[in-house]
Amino acid sequence: EVSDDIDEFYVKSDAAFQKLRKIINQAFKNVRSFFKGHKKEKDEEKERGKFREKLYQQNLKLEKKLKKISKRIKMTNALAGEIKDDTSRIVLQLDEVAIILDHQMEAIGKIEEIESYMKANLGSDWNQLKHNWQEYKDGEITRGDFAKIALKKVGKKFLGIFVNTS
Repeated sequence: EVSDDIDEFYVKSDAAFQKLRKIINQAFKNVRSFFKGHKKEKDEEKERGKFREKLYQQNLKLEKKLKKISKRIKMTNALAGEIKDDTSRIVLQLDEVAIILDHQMEAIGKIEEIESYMKANLGSDWNQLKHNWQEYKDGEITRGDFAKIALKKVGKKFLGIFVNTS
């Protein structure tokens, strides 16, 4: 009877042991998952920190680039202003040259004399100005406008036949 009791005790204790084992395993799993979750949270926080740092560094780089671009835009605006000033000075000088040429052409005299003078002194470049000269003769443009057009098309050569440029 003792052995039956021992067997029964053994069976009951084995069942209790199995239940206890399940409880301990479950508790262990819960503890492990808690620490795993806690570790994940720490890892996630670490990752977020790394991500924030990357964003911050990229932001710094972008700010530096924007500052460079801003400086270059300011320089470009300054250069554009200088170019506008220079261009207006050139236009003024071109207008002054056109006035001088207008007076020189007036001094030569009649339109026919000016035309033959230009044909003789411009050579093949005269072909570039024929159409504009005809516009001047027809009254479509002024002598000053013709002088400006001629300066743009033929340049120094046109200026040289009326004004000593050497």
